[in-house]
Amino acid sequence: MVQRLSHANAGRDSRQVRRRTLGVLLVYLLFSSMYVAAHDSEEASSESDHMTHYELELRPGGSRIFKVTWGGQPLKARWLFLLSAQMRGDGQVVVKMQGSGSEHPFATYDWAVDGKVHTELTEIPEDGFYNLTFLNSEMSNDTVDIRFQFDQSCECVGKILDLDGGVVVFQQKVEKGEKVHFAFAEPDGAYFRVWAGVRNRKPLKWKTGFDIVADALKWGGRLQMDYTVETGGTHYFFIESVSGTGFIVPEYELREIIKLDGDEGFGDAPFWFVGIGVSVVLLGFILLVFVKRSR
Repeated sequence: MVQRLSHANAGRDSRQVRRRTLGVLLVYLLFSSMYVAAHDSEEASSESDHMTHYELELRPGGSRIFKVTWGGQPLKARWLFLLSAQMRGDGQVVVKMQGSGSEHPFATYDWAVDGKVHTELTEIPEDGFYNLTFLNSEMSNDTVDIRFQFDQSCECVGKILDLDGGVVVFQQKVEKGEKVHFAFAEPDGAYFRVWAGVRNRKPLKWKTGFDIVADALKWGGRLQMDYTVETGGTHYFFIESVSGTGFIVPEYELREIIKLDGDEGFGDAPFWFVGIGVSVVLLGFILLVFVKRSR
């Protein structure tokens, strides 16, 4: 009798253990599925910045949102915004750009996942923070790996081109007739293409929305552009990675052309140089008059 009771108790205990174990497994699976869902449809992540590249994984139907800032500060109206991304896997990825408090994107891109680097360009409509959303199509049967970097046309001292095949951009306001000098040392092992452009009347898109005014030449490990401004306004300096990455600190120099009568002038001599020359001539004349009077 005691043995039967013991066996009965043992049976009840083993069933309770199995129930508890099953309950723990169910709770674990529930929280695991919640974690996966949260991971793939995560709300705005920590602030992202243009000085580095980012990597993410999207399962079919998954999405990620990145809060876009300029070093923690809001982006400025009329800045260009460049997005470069490389995707691996199989499927279709949709990217949306919208204000942090807006429900409607002002830019949407639909990219095939083909392993190539895709670059898109738009203009920031107003000062503020923005969200960048990546969505893997629900029709996709594969997880997509994405590497991306964004940049904006701020007047920064330097930038890091951190994505092989990516693009960064600088901008500078210039006036007609100025001589522009733009140069920097190409990072070791990198091969960059550098060109200056101005907005044209075509829709604002990567490359086709600009007229090229100068291409950089390579001189002893340095990429350099020197040209005379024909159309004043904002000039954009695009740096494309054909291969490699690196830190870029460009030299800017603007020299003004002095014109006296019509198109005749001092060529590309800057104001300060002409000023020094005139001062030397005046000083020599004064000294000559002083010497004659002392005689």
